[in-house]
Amino acid sequence: HVVPIQDTILTRQTSALFSLTNPERIEYITDQELYAEEGQDIFTLDELMDALTDSIWAEAMSPKGGKFTVRKPMIESLRRNLQREYASRLITIAMSGESSSYQPVARTLARRELEQINEAIEKAMKKGDDLDVYTSAHLEETQDRITKALDAGFTISSDSGGGGGGLSFLFGQPAPADAPSIDNPYMGGFGIE
Repeated sequence: HVVPIQDTILTRQTSALFSLTNPERIEYITDQELYAEEGQDIFTLDELMDALTDSIWAEAMSPKGGKFTVRKPMIESLRRNLQREYASRLITIAMSGESSSYQPVARTLARRELEQINEAIEKAMKKGDDLDVYTSAHLEETQDRITKALDAGFTISSDSGGGGGGLSFLFGQPAPADAPSIDNPYMGGFGIE
């Protein structure tokens, strides 16, 4: 019986990331900033997000030299999975909309972190032929996802029938009036249309 190592580790990584970046945790951190006395050293949301980005994307932030191969990739598979999941979390926060459970400061900082990751990816991709195919494909795919998310417009819609607000993402075209609504537990009970 083969143990699905990558899936098992990714499940734990995903759980840890959600624990650190869920709306309640973020609200707790930002509330502590309000209660702190002037000059008191406290852990801020900015520090949390910077620490996560710097550690999770370390290979792209400070790319090492050398020739990489599929047997010795620049970014190992477990790290690629973690990076992909973290980028997804940041996109979720950045695109969550005004009526979501995420505070505006979290959305703004998530957007900034995505921009920093994109800059780091650009830097790492300049290695060109020295990159292994796994890392190169991972960086290209992540950069494409981040760029589309940052470029996408979004609007907050309201349900006049009293069923609660929804979140409409506009990728060049408005969502049709009869678009289905999906309840997403990560959006604090708001449907995504």
